[in-house]
Amino acid sequence: MSWRKSSFSGNLSCVEVACLADGRLIRDSKDPGETLRFPWRSARRLFSFVGQREVPTSTIQK
Repeated sequence: MSWRKSSFSGNLSCVEVACLADGRLIRDSKDPGETLRFPWRSARRLFSFVGQREVPTSTIQK
């Protein structure tokens, strides 16, 4: 399976996505053992939602 890294991540840990025949897998590159699985339609809606919003850095937990 081929994982793609977010273009916004630079050299930092980030979100990675893999394509499946029936959807997408999403994982945190710091913890690649845990994944979320989304059907195509749900993944498309999620990416659309995330792409339209800017997350304040104060809400990101380290």
